[in-house]
Parts: sequence; C-alpha cells; structure tokens
Amino acid sequence: MMFTVVPYAFADSNTSLDDLEISDTVSFDLTNRVRQEQEIVLENGEIATIGVVPVGPTTRGTYENATGEWEIYGYTVYMNVWCFINISSEGKITNAYNPSHLGLGVTVTNSGLEYSSTLARGWWDYEFQGIASARYNLYAEMKGTTLYTSVSG
Repeated sequence: MMFTVVPYAFADSNTSLDDLEISDTVSFDLTNRVRQEQEIVLENGEIATIGVVPVGPTTRGTYENATGEWEIYGYTVYMNVWCFINISSEGKITNAYNPSHLGLGVTVTNSGLEYSSTLARGWWDYEFQGIASARYNLYAEMKGTTLYTSVSG
C-alpha cells in the first residue's frame, strides 16, 4: 500500500471542477486492486478516514493498470459519504455515480456529483439539528495508476 498526505488549499465550493485544488490528499496506488484506507486530521480537528475499494470480481482476468470500478469513501464520527468511479486502462475517470451518505444527527438537504477525465467531486449540503449547516466534499483525482482522495466537511 502506498499513501502520501499532500497539503493543498481548498477552493470555494462554487469553484469549477477544472479550477479545483484539493487539500489533505491521501494517495493510493491502484495497481494491486486491494482495499486501502488512511486516516487524516481535518482542519476542524476531526479524524476522517478516506479509502478506496475495488468493486466486482477480480477473477475474470487481468486488469490493466487501475482499470475497473472503484468505491471511494470518506467518513467521520457523524458523516459517511461514498460514490463510485470507473477508471479506464488509460488511467482516466470515465464515469462517476451513486453519491450516497449516512449521517448521524445531520440532515442532508442537497447533494451532487460531478467529474472530468481526471477529477471527481461528490458534495453533500447538510444541517446539524437545525442550528448549523455546511458542505461535506469527497474528492478523487486520478494521475496514472494513483488515485488522490480527500474529504472536507
């Protein structure tokens, strides 16, 4: 397993996908097609776990590079989010879908998912017991056979 935490600055939540900079990134080498996860500390002091899991059978033959379907996830004590991406044999994101969440004491009021050939971002707007609101983001950036992931919330 290979991981690296790389500091970046977060962009505003209205920033276009092309202009996005990712913070507290964990990188995963996808060539072995195994589940991988790593803990990070968010700006607010919370511990978040970020991970990737290959989806589907791995016995149907050899997958080139990081090819295939992957579940990308992030969770803290009160919010779990995940989505799925497909990666081509060229190391490009070809689809991102099924943004999902499970929250403890929070209500998700809006959510979405967008992607390009190298970057995917899922987002969830949530309220905490009607007194506070925020946006939780899950990022995935593909470079070769390495997937860089991050969460913010």
